[in-house]
Amino acid sequence: MSDLCWECQQNNEAVYRSANLPDDVKSRKVQQQESHLAVVHQERSLYNSMVDDARRVVVDQHITGLSCSPPNSRPITMHYCFDYAQQVHYPSDPLQPGPMYFLTPRKCGIFGVCCACIPQQVNYLIDEGMCVGKGSNAVICYLHHFFANYGLGETSVHLHCDNCSGQNKNKFMIWYLAWRILSNLHTSITVNFMIADHTKFAPDWCFGLLKQKYRNTHISSLTDLSNTVTASTVKGTNIPQLAGTEDGTVIVDTYNWHKFWSHILCHCLLSRKSSIFVFRLTTLAQYFIVSGQRTQSRPLT
Repeated sequence: MSDLCWECQQNNEAVYRSANLPDDVKSRKVQQQESHLAVVHQERSLYNSMVDDARRVVVDQHITGLSCSPPNSRPITMHYCFDYAQQVHYPSDPLQPGPMYFLTPRKCGIFGVCCACIPQQVNYLIDEGMCVGKGSNAVICYLHHFFANYGLGETSVHLHCDNCSGQNKNKFMIWYLAWRILSNLHTSITVNFMIADHTKFAPDWCFGLLKQKYRNTHISSLTDLSNTVTASTVKGTNIPQLAGTEDGTVIVDTYNWHKFWSHILCHCLLSRKSSIFVFRLTTLAQYFIVSGQRTQSRPLT
């Protein structure tokens, strides 16, 4: 869990300032913080249980790593999580000479999709010449490429991501997941949005290993950066995937998913307080929203 939660800081400050207030006021403020932490603990327990269940599946199925498998071909449930890392720059030199400081380096974004139960993470290295932004369209493109080239062919999948509405929690992501069900690429999809400011999970661990190696490696090109990602772990946990090469060759195709759904897209009721969305082939006319202890069904059309 993160220690930078705004709500936690506000609640803690309220508790500190209640030293000279009546006991009933103190009790209410403490209960407010305890209630928030209980929700956070519930969401974290759900995340850990999904990873543990997927780890048992990996052991039973003798899965040793991510690989390209036919979609919807294995009757198993797998867990993935994804996030952006802070962009890096190259050329980069741990013993950087003074004059290089004044040059403008080239930017490279990093998007990671992690299977914590193996564990392995595919890190998409997005050169600034291949960048199409960091919105929902880009996230969907990288997820689509991951499932097509690294997915294990699971029928059911659990996804975890942060609560960012611009990238993850929006109607385009909802419709993409529904489209995967309609296209028989999955039978069931559950997407879990982590509590805001409590979003430390597996991709951050892999990003940390990557950044640690990056800070101690001389990098002069995108190829060097890709090699650095590979060398950042001993057992091949971090896997590099270039979005495109330095000569302009596109490797990860980007599609305009927004335009694709513009004529059929309906309004999906999304809330910052809703944490889980469930899609199933048998009930595709509806998607299910789980918020706390309540479950609601909403029509997709």
